[in-house]
Amino acid sequence: MHRLTDYSEARWLEDQPGARLYGGVCPVGYASYTRIFHAIFEAPEPHHPGEGVNSRPLGLVTRPAGWTRTTWRDFCERQGLNFTMEMQKYGLEILTDLFSPWLMKTVGWPTWMQPPTEGSLDEESLRRLIDILLEACGDCQVVAYYCPTVMAHLDDLPTLFGGRLSEIWTLAHDVSTGGCSPQNWWPLDRSWVVYTDWDLTSTIIAATPKLSSELLVDDVLECYSVNGEAASDPSSSAHR
Repeated sequence: MHRLTDYSEARWLEDQPGARLYGGVCPVGYASYTRIFHAIFEAPEPHHPGEGVNSRPLGLVTRPAGWTRTTWRDFCERQGLNFTMEMQKYGLEILTDLFSPWLMKTVGWPTWMQPPTEGSLDEESLRRLIDILLEACGDCQVVAYYCPTVMAHLDDLPTLFGGRLSEIWTLAHDVSTGGCSPQNWWPLDRSWVVYTDWDLTSTIIAATPKLSSELLVDDVLECYSVNGEAASDPSSSAHR
C-alpha cells in the first residue's frame, strides 16, 4: 500500500460523535455492528501448570507452535464467569474487571496462556477477516488509518495508506506501522468499517446485516453481535 498525502479520505472520521483521532474511531449510523474477540492461545496440557505470568501482548501476534486456541466463552465458563450479553456488547474492557477474582489469585495471565493482543487483531483473525471481506466485495480499494499514538506522532495527523484490500495483510506486518493492524480501514464506499482501538483487545466491524451475519457464523473468528444502546455508539462503555 502507498502512503496518502491527502488527508481528505479520513476527514469524515472527525465528524463522528466523540471522535478521538489519537485512537481509532467507531462510526455511528451503520445497520449492524459485530465484535471480534482477539484470540487466546493455550499451551498443550502436559505444560500445565506453569510458573509466572504473561503480560498482554501488543501488536500482531502469531499462535505459538503446538498451542491451541480457546474461545472467550469457554474460558469464562472454565473460570466460573457468566459470559453475558453485556460482555459481548462492551468487550474485554468489562471482562478485565470481572476477571479480577481469578487474576488476583495468579497476579496475571499464566505463562501457559497467551493473552489476547492489544491494539491489533491477531494474525489468524486478521487473515480470516480479510478473506471474508474479499469474498464479500472483492479486492476493492481501501483506506487504512493509523492513529498518532501507534505511529508515535502524538501531535500530528493520523497516517493514511491507500491500496487494495488484499494488501492490508502486508501493511499490518510492516515495521513502519508498528506491526499491527490499522485502527480503522474501510472501502471507498464506506459500506463497512473495521475499528480496533490502540489499547483494547477486541475489534468492531460496522457493516450491513448481510456481512455481519457472515461474520457471526464463521468458524474461525469469535464474533458476537453488538446491539441494544451500543448500536448508537458501539465503542462507548462505562467500563473502559
